[in-house]
Amino acid sequence: MQNYEQILAELGIEVPEDKKSDLKKKMSENYKTVADYDKQVKKKDDYKISLDDVQTRLAELEKEDVDGLKAKITTLTQELADEKEARAKEAKQTELRDKVKDFLSDKKFVNAITEDSIRSQMIQKLEEENGKNAEDVFKELTTKDGKPIENILVDEKKVPDVKIPSFTTKFNSGEQKKGTQKLREMSLDDRMKLKAEDPDYYATLLNDR
Repeated sequence: MQNYEQILAELGIEVPEDKKSDLKKKMSENYKTVADYDKQVKKKDDYKISLDDVQTRLAELEKEDVDGLKAKITTLTQELADEKEARAKEAKQTELRDKVKDFLSDKKFVNAITEDSIRSQMIQKLEEENGKNAEDVFKELTTKDGKPIENILVDEKKVPDVKIPSFTTKFNSGEQKKGTQKLREMSLDDRMKLKAEDPDYYATLLNDR
């Protein structure tokens, strides 16, 4: 590609040396080369392509079910909130179960059913009534008018001091000596169970000296 100086020279037009700088300046201010023109055209084409792409994407978005997307977002947000709430509730229940278990570890109930019932009620009340501690809830469930409710905890004061009798009857046999030894080794629960299931035999063991 020829520049303006070469073109003028071919036409027989000679530019004086002292005017070349002025001519170059004027040419730069008023005219662009083919290369510059091509660059501008390319930029314009690129811009048009980019604009067309944006318009195409906008058209595609307009086809989307906006209400459907909003509904999905709402549903997912609610599911996330429910999951967080469930995990927090589960963590709290685990903490309460451990707390109640530790509190009841030194308590002796009349039977396992009663213990499970008290434990469940304590966990429920501690969960529903914030601010209460395990001891307050336990007293609320096991006392009335300031007195312990019967048949919840074993009353050690009411457990008779079993004295091993000396028998002059058939109980002096080796078999009864084994029974005496068994009575001596029986736990409190087993003694109470024996008293309930066979009161006559229990009375014989207790009173026959």
